[in-house]
Amino acid sequence: MNTTTYVFGTFDDGFAQYPSDYVARLLQHGATLTDAPTAMVLHREGSLMYYSYIRRLERQGKRHYIGFCTVFNGIYLPHVHTMTGMYERLITNLVKMGQLVRLDDAGHVVAAVKNLKGQQQMVARIQAYITKSLAPLEKDQQLLPPAAYAVSNTHTEHFDVEATEQDVAAKATKGGYVVISKASDYEDEQLTGYKATVARLMRERDELQKKNNELVASVRKALHQEHRTRKWVIALLSIGLIVWGFNALMQHLEHTQENLDTAVNTITGQRDRITGLNNTIDMLKQQAAGEKRAREKTEKEFRTWLRQVGEYIPMLVLDVEVANVTESNQIINDYSSPLYVRNVQYLKPRLRYIGIRPDEEAHIFVRLYDPSGRIVKGLTSPEGYTYQQTVMVAEGEHELPLMGWGIPESQLQRGMYRFEFWHGHICIKALDFRLY
Repeated sequence: MNTTTYVFGTFDDGFAQYPSDYVARLLQHGATLTDAPTAMVLHREGSLMYYSYIRRLERQGKRHYIGFCTVFNGIYLPHVHTMTGMYERLITNLVKMGQLVRLDDAGHVVAAVKNLKGQQQMVARIQAYITKSLAPLEKDQQLLPPAAYAVSNTHTEHFDVEATEQDVAAKATKGGYVVISKASDYEDEQLTGYKATVARLMRERDELQKKNNELVASVRKALHQEHRTRKWVIALLSIGLIVWGFNALMQHLEHTQENLDTAVNTITGQRDRITGLNNTIDMLKQQAAGEKRAREKTEKEFRTWLRQVGEYIPMLVLDVEVANVTESNQIINDYSSPLYVRNVQYLKPRLRYIGIRPDEEAHIFVRLYDPSGRIVKGLTSPEGYTYQQTVMVAEGEHELPLMGWGIPESQLQRGMYRFEFWHGHICIKALDFRLY
């Protein structure tokens, strides 16, 4: 898959991106199109499709964010919601590692750096993660349609997460910007659990600190207010208060320790889950390696077979379709549509082939049989054939429209017809079709 991946964002030192190039203005503009906590921003620029994910950072103002952008050349992927989930999991992984983003004492996602300087190794790991995560979607990629020049390059369409991927793709591939905002449920269960645990522990710490400060203040106030002659009584009372406060503090600390033990058990369970997932990943990697070897073996055998076939024919014809056209090649009945005797003018076949010997002229001889089994001929027909055409073979899979063959209406009749296409003494493809 032909892609380029960017990591970008606005931190304390301003905007930065890796790699640094001309797309900065597109990435920055896309981030200004929504104030939602998270959003996908799609943009088409000529033959390039930009898929950007924006994650606002908490407690640092809406201008702070981190983003990732994947650029596709000449294609687009319809799985926008799947890509959103991929980026959300990436945010969770970064928070767990404390790289680029982290959790603060209150459990909010904040920046872990002031800028992206010196983060090339982390950016490379992010790019590898995105490339690997997109690989299973490669089978569903589609060619970009022609650009709709009536759509302004800055035109913006807004969708929510309930929008269908078909509606999003229909707008995004025409041009301009498409924004899919997501205001909730953008954090997975693991990150939500981490944030809740950190926030709870910090609240308990603050409560204990507050009670301790109140106790110390109370003791100091009592010492200053009481007369010197009552110092022993005050001292005894102070000691009693200190003992009481110490006991209360110990109880709170025991309660906090229980909460910490619960958090540790939760984290241990998550680590076990991660270990299980890593084992699954290793197994899938082994399966993928086996499938890759099998595919490479099949491709090698196929190339060998093609070379052997190429000794006899220059192309491998995969399919044939027939259309009804006018003398000036205007379509009357399109390829694979029903053909009717009453309006047939020229029968025009189209071959879909794989070029075996590219950049070589091929002499294609065509036989058209009528329902009685006779070869249809004209004044210019070569011996034993209806007509002949010389074509240039191209490498790879292509479509090749041949010349149409016109039949006077007096010769037409309903029934089964047959096209045969010959190269030398080999029939490279045949098609039976009906005129209604």
